[in-house]
Formats: sequence, C-alpha cells, structure tokens
Amino acid sequence: MMLKNLMMVNFRQFYGENYLEFSTDRRKNITLVHGENGVGKTTILNAILWCFFDRVTDDFEQPDKLICNQAIKEGKKACRVEVLFEEGDDTYLVQREKNDAPSTNLKVYRIELDGNYADVPNPKAFINSVLPNDMAEYFFFHGEGISNISSRQSGQKFRRAIRDILGFTFAENAVDDLKHVKTKWTKTIRDLSKGKQELHAAVKAKENLERNIASCQKEIEKHKQSASDFDQLYESSTKKIVAFGNLDASRLQREIVSKGKDKDSEESRISRLNMERQALIAKYGWALYGFDLASEGLDFIDESTLKGRIPAPYDETLVKDLIEKAECICGRELKEGTDAYKSVLSLIETANTALIQQRLQKARAVADKIKGLATEFLSEVGRYESELDASHKKVGALEVAINEANTELNGIDVDEINSLQQQALNAKEALKKANRDIGTEHSRLERLKEELKATDRKIGKETSTDARLARIQACETIIESMVKRCEQRLGDYEEEARANIEKAVNDILEEFSRKDYRVDITETFDFNLVKTDGSIVAKSKGENLLLNLGFVSALIKLAQERQNLDDDFLVSGTVAPFVIDAPFGELDETYRRATASFLPKNSRQLILLLSSSHWKGQVDEAIRTKIGKECVLISEKEGERGKRPADEIEIQGKVIEQSLYGRKRERTLILEV
Repeated sequence: MMLKNLMMVNFRQFYGENYLEFSTDRRKNITLVHGENGVGKTTILNAILWCFFDRVTDDFEQPDKLICNQAIKEGKKACRVEVLFEEGDDTYLVQREKNDAPSTNLKVYRIELDGNYADVPNPKAFINSVLPNDMAEYFFFHGEGISNISSRQSGQKFRRAIRDILGFTFAENAVDDLKHVKTKWTKTIRDLSKGKQELHAAVKAKENLERNIASCQKEIEKHKQSASDFDQLYESSTKKIVAFGNLDASRLQREIVSKGKDKDSEESRISRLNMERQALIAKYGWALYGFDLASEGLDFIDESTLKGRIPAPYDETLVKDLIEKAECICGRELKEGTDAYKSVLSLIETANTALIQQRLQKARAVADKIKGLATEFLSEVGRYESELDASHKKVGALEVAINEANTELNGIDVDEINSLQQQALNAKEALKKANRDIGTEHSRLERLKEELKATDRKIGKETSTDARLARIQACETIIESMVKRCEQRLGDYEEEARANIEKAVNDILEEFSRKDYRVDITETFDFNLVKTDGSIVAKSKGENLLLNLGFVSALIKLAQERQNLDDDFLVSGTVAPFVIDAPFGELDETYRRATASFLPKNSRQLILLLSSSHWKGQVDEAIRTKIGKECVLISEKEGERGKRPADEIEIQGKVIEQSLYGRKRERTLILEV
C-alpha cells in the first residue's frame, strides 16, 4: 500500500476541502508536514486511521466530535475523509462520511484505466485484506503514545505486536476452531461411554481438567493485566510526587524510585544467579555422584598394577613367546605338563593385554576428570555463593535506604503528598502479589497438564476395545496433534521474529547510543535495557523513546520483508506507510538525528508530522535529501493579532506565517512548500 493523497472535508480543524499529497518516490520517501501544537498534525493522522478503520488513537480528544465547528456554525452537518492509495498495479479511493447518524458510511472504489470508478464490494473486508486492522496501530500512531511499549510489565503487548505483524490472526483462529472441534469429539465419547463406568469417569475428568486449564490460563492473563495496571499506577503516583513542587518530596521520591530500580535489578540478578547455580547440577552432577567411587577405583587400579601382574610391556605377548620357545627368561626349560610350564602359562590370565591396558588408561583418565570436575564444581559453587551473598547484601541495604526515604517522605506534612505516597506503596504491594499469583497459577497449570496427559492415556486404553470409540479417539488425537503442530510453528515464527527484532534494535543502539548497553528481549517478551554483565538498567526518557521507535520501525521492516513471502500458514506481510506524529518527543539532538536516520531506511513511505521544535537543526539535516513532499499547516483565526509574537517558520530560506489573524473563519489550511 502506498498513500497518494488525502482529502479532508469539514473534518475537525479542516474547514471545507483540504488536500494533502504524499511522496511515493522510493529515494525521497519522506512526506514532511510542519505544524505547531493544536493546529492539526494529530488530526491528519487520525483522519487516515478513521477513514480506513472507523476509529482514532486513544489519546485523540473528543473522538465523537469529528465535524468541524466552523462548518456546524454555518449549518453543515457532515464531514468526509478520502484517501487515494495504490495497491499492486491498481489505484483505489476510500471514502468515509459522517453526519448526524451514529454510524458512518464507507465506500471503496477501484479507479479504472479509463478514469471511471468501480465499486469494490464488501469494502471493510477489502481494506482489512490490504492492511489488517490489528496491524494499523503500528503504522499510524502518535509517537508520544508508544512510550509504554518498552515499560515494565509490557511483555504481552510486545508479544501481541509481533504476532499481529507476522499475521498470526488467521492461524490463531484456526487453532481455536480445532480446539472447539476437539471438545465436541470429547463430548461424543462421553455420551457413548455411559455404559462403561471407568471410561465415562475418565472422560468427565478430562473435561473438568480442560475447563480448569482454560480457567487457569485466564487467571494468568488476568493477573498479568493486574500487574500491568498496578505498575502503571505506581509509576503515575511517583511521578506526581516528583512533580508536586515540594523540593524535599521530589528529592526523596526520586531516591525511592532510583533505589527501587536498583533493587529490582539486583533481584533480577539474584534470580539469574540462582538459575545458573542450579544448572551446575546438570553439568557436574554425574561427577559428584561418582566422586567417591572414582577415588576408590583409582586407588585399586594403581595398586593392582603393582601386585600380581606383569606390567606392560611385559604382558601377554611375552608369556606366549616363552611358551612357544619352551624356555623361561631364567633359562629353565619349559616342558609341557611340568609345574614350571603350568605356572608360566597361568600368567596369561593376569597378564596385561592391549585391551586391559586401554581400559586402565581410560579408567585413570575418567577418574582424574571426575576429581577435576568435582573441584571445579566446588569452585563454581563458591563463586556463585559469593556473588549471591553480595547481591543479597545490596538488596538489604537498598531496602533499608528505601524504607528510610519512605519514612522521611511520610513525615512531610502535606496531605496530597502523603496520599500519593500511600497510593504508590499500595500499588507496589499489589504488584508483588499479582506477580506471586502469576507464579502460583503457572505451577497449577503445569500440574493440570500432567494430570490431563495421564487421563488421556487412560482413555486411550479404555477405548481400544471398542471400534467406534477408538475411531473417535483417533480423530481427537489427530486434532490434538494438529493443534500442537500449529502452536509449535507459531512459536517458532515468534521466536525467530523476536531474535530478528532484538538484533535490529541492538544494531541501532550500537550505532547511535552513547552508552555501552544492549536490548534483551526475554522469553516472556519483556523489553529490557542491560549492561554487558546482564544487569538491567533504568532507561532515560530519551533512551526509552529511541528504543520505542527502533522497535516499531523494526516491526514495520519485518512486515515489508514478508510482503511477497509464499507461506501457506501465515498471512503475508504488507508494505504500508509509516505515519507518525511527534516522533522525537523527549529525544535530545543526538538521538533525534539518530532516529531521523534509521526511520527512512526501515520505511517504504514515511510521513512525519513535526512541530518546529522537533524539526529544526539536526533532524532537518538528516532528512532533507530524502524529503519528496513538504507542507505547512496554517492556522487562520478570526481575532486580531494584537501583541502576539509573529508565528513564522523558515524552510529553505522561505519564511512562512503559520498563524493568520483577522480572518473570516477559524480553520486550518494546508500549504504545500
């Protein structure tokens, strides 16, 4: 999909017909829209989103009031947005209109070669086939509205984003349908097994287990959502305390938050160290269990080589040579049947053969290795114990410091601050409880799954004697196998995408970040910034926004790479415009330049909606050669300018007035540069 132009008619600030043309040039792939706050940048983004999907971004104020106020004053009661776009070799026009009715009217036309317009049937389904609705938020969004993507407790949102971009929706629906069919087969077996008491009981037990598993999974998701909500409440409360204006309260709260993050980082390190310490058993366990035996065996082997055996190289070959020559090494004759002959011949039984010698060498080597591994194990355990002890001491010291700061903060006699502090403390405790509940439900889920496996084995055994039940059970087993295969493939795709996105974001960090950090996307899809030693660090606002933009641009690049993928399992990716309002927010000049450099590389078509404070300087220098279309939003006002300062913007030496006073109407115009 490539956007060609946008038409807004009486939509929000845009009175009358307002036309915006987009760049479709591959080399100059940026369309730059200049506009100060409140003039209409976010409206343009939402006009496109609304036209396609009849929805707006979450932070779009008064979403039910879309018709231009100036138009309403003049008795006009409708607004319309049109988007012209290319898809493959065809050109389409999407038109959505709203009047007094609560619903909107959507039409899609294909523009024929002769210029005629042909209706596209089922327009909603058609749009969804070009750009799936569940992918839209990653292509059209307010830049400052994605700051929560890489915040704590955001793993599920990140995972959902990857699944949406990969086109998981249809495959996931297919899995749900298969599970529904499987449930119906189970019910059929239950109905047919009423005369078989043990089988009937087993099938009922299976149904109960499956219901409990589904309930457990819902509980896990509910607790995860609760954890996310409490985490956001905690962050909101602490930020309000810092911003309250009381210097002591701000200082103490910053200290609490900072030390809290340090404590979380140390606790994460403790968890990692504990897991690594437990892994030592798998690595060294066999050597530990064999240590005593190896020590005794080695002593026995060393002693036996010195007693009662002919040491190498005087081994089996020597004895055979003596018998063949019929002469002992002392010169005595060895006649067959004599005592001397029998004595020498008996040495063969205890002589070192090549095989015995080889086994002796291996035994010594293994025993030595076991002793070495045991020593190495003790050394590793000691190292982990030392590191864990240090981390536990740090956590203890941080807890003391946090408690002292909380006590001091509580002593500040300001009711609102005290209320916010209590709210933050309650949210923190509730967050801990939610995380504990998640762990409890995970343990319960694993136990239920094991019980279900045992019950399935019992059902299989009971149905084997009834041909009809056996066929139904076989069908159920096949469906279950299909579900597992589908989920495995989805998991493989997801893991591959996770690794690719992690690499893409780390490539950005390596090139542009001023700190030696990297991004670690965990198996639970938490988005962490870590040091070289693996410890998690707190992100600054600028780093957070840089990572967010890197993440989203990597998602969009991934979707583009999958556009022509011949995959019979997932929906292919899509090329779509990257429309972003206020992308540079909290970024400093260096990070702005970095972002302005990598965004065009990862996007086929990039539409930037920028205020002058976000555009001037390094951003303009970074993108100037890639700009294909450029325009300015002009605000017309009925009132006089008075003492207001001039609102001007200079673009390539041309000065443009952005605010015009004494006009007939209040509206925003689009001026192409």
